[in-house]
Amino acid sequence: MGFGEIIVAIGGSGVLFATMAWLMRSIINHFLSKDLESFKLILQKESQQELMRLQSSLQLIQLEHQVRFTKLHENRARIIAEIYSRLVKLHRTASTFVRMYHSVDDTKNKENIKQLWGCLDNFTEYFEKHRIYFNQNTCSEIDCLINALSKAVSTLIFFIQEAGAIEPTTHEVYIEWDKAMTIMEGDVPKIKKSLEGSFRGLLGVLTPVSERLT
Repeated sequence: MGFGEIIVAIGGSGVLFATMAWLMRSIINHFLSKDLESFKLILQKESQQELMRLQSSLQLIQLEHQVRFTKLHENRARIIAEIYSRLVKLHRTASTFVRMYHSVDDTKNKENIKQLWGCLDNFTEYFEKHRIYFNQNTCSEIDCLINALSKAVSTLIFFIQEAGAIEPTTHEVYIEWDKAMTIMEGDVPKIKKSLEGSFRGLLGVLTPVSERLT
């Protein structure tokens, strides 16, 4: 074989090798390309499944939150209704005692005092057990109302219970009674109205603009 033939042979082999290398590279790229597409499809499918699971979990958490909130609101509504009912009864009992103070005898006044203490204990015990359901402002309004009622009746009660030890004049009794009436007719309704507004706010009841401006 001559030199030229060797060159041709080598050149032919090089072309063959180059062709084979290109063919192998094409085959490998083809399979890699197919594997990559398959991987993309698998990844996309898994991502969609994971997203669906996440959305389902979020919906479940949201539902649980709504259930807890609804339950809390229902409990608060029930407690507010009970507290307000007891508060109205306490206010009415205190008002009756003060208004009837001069028109009934000591025996009847003592009966009214007994009823008043019963209503006060009944309200206070329930409220203290459920104070946690109310914000600080509402608790302060309730405390303020109870203090106003106590201030209105305390001296008059003292005159009845200590009748054998003290002898207040008619004028002294009238002054204290007049103070009690001023509290019952002036201070207490204002505090009670403010408290009712707080209760409505906690319940989500809208207050008319005309009421908010008064």
